[in-house]
Amino acid sequence: MKFLSWICFALMLASCTSGGKGPDKGVSFALPDLSGIYPYVENSAYSTQLKSCANISTGAASCQLSKLPLIGMEFDQPTVEQIMQRVLVSHDWMGLRFQEYLNEAPPEILTLFKATSAIVIASNIRPSFFLSYSGAIYLDSYFFWLNNEEKATVTKSSDYRSSFGQYLPFKLRTRNLINNEFAYTYPSLNGNEERPLEDIIISTSRVILHELAHANDCVQTQNMVNISDDQSYYSLLNSQKSDGQCAYQKLTDFSPLNSDIWKSLGRVLFHGFEETADQISMSPRSAGETFGADDALDFYSYSTEREDTAISFEVLMLKKLFNVDLDVYVVPSYTVDSCDIQVSWGERGRLAKPSVYARAEFVSDMMFPGMDLDTLYQSLPATFDIPEGSSSCTRDFSQTASAAMKVMKSEPFYPYEEIPIL
Repeated sequence: MKFLSWICFALMLASCTSGGKGPDKGVSFALPDLSGIYPYVENSAYSTQLKSCANISTGAASCQLSKLPLIGMEFDQPTVEQIMQRVLVSHDWMGLRFQEYLNEAPPEILTLFKATSAIVIASNIRPSFFLSYSGAIYLDSYFFWLNNEEKATVTKSSDYRSSFGQYLPFKLRTRNLINNEFAYTYPSLNGNEERPLEDIIISTSRVILHELAHANDCVQTQNMVNISDDQSYYSLLNSQKSDGQCAYQKLTDFSPLNSDIWKSLGRVLFHGFEETADQISMSPRSAGETFGADDALDFYSYSTEREDTAISFEVLMLKKLFNVDLDVYVVPSYTVDSCDIQVSWGERGRLAKPSVYARAEFVSDMMFPGMDLDTLYQSLPATFDIPEGSSSCTRDFSQTASAAMKVMKSEPFYPYEEIPIL
């Protein structure tokens, strides 16, 4: 995620955390109030039950699949029109923009919607998430605005995780690039900047691919024909989990992440647990080297096994569909962000590492079988070590330092979240 510097943006907005915090208690995610959402397409086949099936907060409220089937239970290759019949919004412009996005999105993304029951876009959703009770994905409307009138309806509340890990002596950075340039930007909600539709395609695809990875985790698109509608979505999910059919379970068996240090850091950084003395004394370089020694693609992979799975799919698909390369790097903790901050450790294109790619390929083969992933792997540039001590603003390392240092943008927190199967 990255606004004008998303770091400054996050600090400027009000906190929206919930739950307690302590050594053995993280911060919980509170479902947003979605009482004001409504079907974007009136009088569609499921318009009368869409809201009651998507606006739920318990497994007991999960709708029967006979009442609201997954899109793929009806359509093998869903069209934009068929997907739009499952959309709920808080403002009309969100539905219009989502339809415009779908018309420009790669066909692979449309296919992945088969594993969803509904798509919700609302002004008060942050972060985006997948809900295992409903089978729906819930999208932050920030990703869809184009003009100032639309922007004014989007919440300015911060991601509830924005203050996590604040006592660690380092900060984590990620950035998505295409040929050393930012793949997209995140303009501030407080400015007057507007943007064309083309500017949101990749950033919106990123968050949608991630949430669709969660939807396809336990219910893959190729298995839709055999799903019985005589059960709720939540029952289906639990059955798949009990049978070990979820991608996250298979990935963990195939190639688990091994860093106990980073699993512990993941609890702090993404779930709000308190920092330990050892973590507070860890150097930025040591934190980066420890991360680099394992097979995660992104720091967020250490949130949960499900997030690890979704990240693996997201990063591979962004590369395949848009030629996006991911930088992951660690810098010392700071108060004011600037180009004077130096990289302590970093890598570009971890996807090219054989053991890392094997995990992403394993997941992608399950979620979207039939893709030519061998050709993709052969085309990947080698993983590049970002030089220690280089400016955090440097993206093009083939140029002189002054030419390579451009406007600073980074992604210090994450545009999505999964609500775990409870």
